[in-house]
Amino acid sequence: EGAGRSSRGRAMPTMATLCVAHLASLAHVSQQTISSRQNPMVKALRRLDKRQEREKGSLVLLEGLRLVSDALDAGCTPDCVLVTADTFEQHAGLRARLEALPSGVVHLATPDAIAAACTTVSPQTIVASAPRPAAPPLECLLPPARRG
Repeated sequence: EGAGRSSRGRAMPTMATLCVAHLASLAHVSQQTISSRQNPMVKALRRLDKRQEREKGSLVLLEGLRLVSDALDAGCTPDCVLVTADTFEQHAGLRARLEALPSGVVHLATPDAIAAACTTVSPQTIVASAPRPAAPPLECLLPPARRG
C-alpha cells in the first residue's frame, strides 16, 4: 500500500498510517506495535496453551473476536490484550470496551505476532489473557428440588 497523491501532488497517508497514528494518540494503547514472535508478551500468551502455565498464573487464553468480546461483556478485565490496528478500528463496540481498560493492558500487534501467541489453526486478530473465573458453588449445579 503506497501513499496516494492529492490534487496538488502531495503524498497522502494511507488508511493504515492514519489508524496507527490515531491509536498511538490514545493513552491506554501502547505506543509501539508488537511485531516480533519473540516478544515476551507473545511468548507468555503462547505458554498459556499448557495447563500447568494456566494453573500457575490462574489465567485463561482468550483467542478471537467473539471470545474476547464475550469476556469483556461479562465484566472480565484482561491482563493483556494484543489486537491488530484494523480490528481495533473496525469494531467500534470492541474499541470502546478496550479503551475502558486500564493503561498498559491493550497493545497493538501485527497479525504474525498474534498468530504466534494463538493456539488456533485459523489466524486471529485479537488475543488476550484474563484471570480464570471462579468456579460456581456446587450447589448451583444441583436441580432446584435438591438444593438447601
